[in-house]
Amino acid sequence: EYDDELDKLCANYSYPHLGKVNDYQAVQWISELCEKYNIDIVVTSTWRLHDNYKMCLVAGGLRKGIKILGRVTKDNNLTRAEQVNQYLMTHPEIGDQFIVIDDDDVDMSPFGYNNDEHFVKCTTNGGFQLEEFDEAERKVKCLKRELKNYDR
Repeated sequence: EYDDELDKLCANYSYPHLGKVNDYQAVQWISELCEKYNIDIVVTSTWRLHDNYKMCLVAGGLRKGIKILGRVTKDNNLTRAEQVNQYLMTHPEIGDQFIVIDDDDVDMSPFGYNNDEHFVKCTTNGGFQLEEFDEAERKVKCLKRELKNYDR
C-alpha cells in the first residue's frame, strides 16, 4: 500500500516490465542543464499524455525553481516532431532557442536526423547521462552564442 499520492505517481511511471524505470540521475542532469543555462522545459515525451506530468517530473527529482512551461499536445495525425513544430509556431517567443532530448530519432524527424543542432538523442534504457549532457551543453552554448551575435 502507498503512503501518499506522490509514491503512487512514481510507481505509475516506472515500467520494470519494459526494462525502463525512472532515473533520478538523468533528471539531475536535466536539472543541471536547466539551472546552468536558465532553460525552461516543455514536455514532449509520453509523460505529456498524463494530466499529472508536472508532478511526476518533480517526484522524479526535478529541482525546485525549474519552470515546466507546458507540454506538446497529442495529435494522432502528426508525428511528435510535427507536434513540437506546432508548439513552436504557437509560441514564437521561443524562436530557435530550444533543444529536443529524446530516445526516438525517427518519430522526432527532422530533429533526429543529420546531427540536427536542436536534437540530442539519448538511449531508451540508458537515458540522459553525462555523454548526452555534454552534447546538450555544446548545443545550448552554440544556440546562445548565435543569439548573442544576432542581438548585436
